[in-house]
Parts: sequence; structure tokens; C-alpha cells
Amino acid sequence: MKNKHYKFGNAMKNLRESKGLTQEQLAAKIEKSTSAVGQFERGINRPNFATLEKIINVLDADANLLFEREEKSYPKEALMIAYMLSSMSSEEKDIIGNMLSELARIMKYD
Repeated sequence: MKNKHYKFGNAMKNLRESKGLTQEQLAAKIEKSTSAVGQFERGINRPNFATLEKIINVLDADANLLFEREEKSYPKEALMIAYMLSSMSSEEKDIIGNMLSELARIMKYD
């Protein structure tokens, strides 16, 4: 079975290649090592939020393509938040959920 980050990495590689960029060129543009880019593409490691944003901007990518969400489009920010949440523990997710609930209450969205 493929690593859960493989789909993201494979999509990132396909987008990079479609832009005519080598791993070295992308690495320089996102200020990471070539090795790090290779690890992202193979699903060994995943970029942090700041690096993910750089990748999306450099590849001029629709975040939905990177996350292979063709059936429904989501704003880039929503996908980036979902990406961050996917690596959090249940306790951390509960904290974020409580913070969002409180923010919604304050802003009267509930």
C-alpha cells in the first residue's frame, strides 16, 4: 500500500514536470534542498505549511490538483488548513475545533 502522502507527492511531481522544472530548480525556488523535494514527491516527507504555500505559488497550481480533489473544488486556504489538520493529534484537533467554535460565537456565526 502506498504511503498516505504519495498522492500529494505524485501530483506535485506531475505539476513540476508540466511546468518544465527540475527538482533542483523547484528546490531553489522554494528554498529547500533537492533531497527535500524528492522526499516530498516520493511521499517520504511532507512540506510544512509555509513550504506548501511556496510550492503552490511557484507551480501556479490549483491546490485542488495537488490534493487530487477533482470532484469538488475548495479554496486553497481550506485545503491548506485540512493538510495541516491531517498531521495533528486528536487532542490538537479538539483544541483547534474549540478555538474555531469560540471564534464563530464571537463573530456570531453560530
